[in-house]
Amino acid sequence: MRNFLLSIFTLLVFFFFSTTTFAQIQLGAGLTFASGDNLSELGLNLRGTYEVNEKFLIAPGVNFFLKDKSDRDANISYFSIDLDARYQLISIGDNIVVYPVGGLNIFNVKIDGNPTTPVLEKGVNVGLNLGLGAQVASQTSDLNYFGEFKFRVGGEVNSTITAGVLYGF
Repeated sequence: MRNFLLSIFTLLVFFFFSTTTFAQIQLGAGLTFASGDNLSELGLNLRGTYEVNEKFLIAPGVNFFLKDKSDRDANISYFSIDLDARYQLISIGDNIVVYPVGGLNIFNVKIDGNPTTPVLEKGVNVGLNLGLGAQVASQTSDLNYFGEFKFRVGGEVNSTITAGVLYGF
């Protein structure tokens, strides 16, 4: 699993920095809340966006969730990778963009010990992200504020809500 995550990270770094134009790259972070049948966790979202053309963006990201300590007999940790694409559907003025989100989600569950309460199945769950988001550009700086709701099809996590800040290069 470590080699898989290292490979994904290497590809993301290569993707962002191999291009000759840095015109529309944004990197940032935010908070994310994931919920599902046996999950309700808060985490940190790290993401980037790359503008392919005026309307289409690629938006990979990773989510690190807080360790679940509700079960005394086990340590449970969650991690996910989102490989999303966005299409700028509606522009409101020069500052606000509304967009649909679609892409691939890889959700990893690591369990150390024997949990006594029901938890997600150990291992890697793959699913699709479908959702809606909005981004607001700052008038005075290169900061952009975003919020997204994504429903996950497949796997055990049903939805995520994420809000954060992106810095444009």
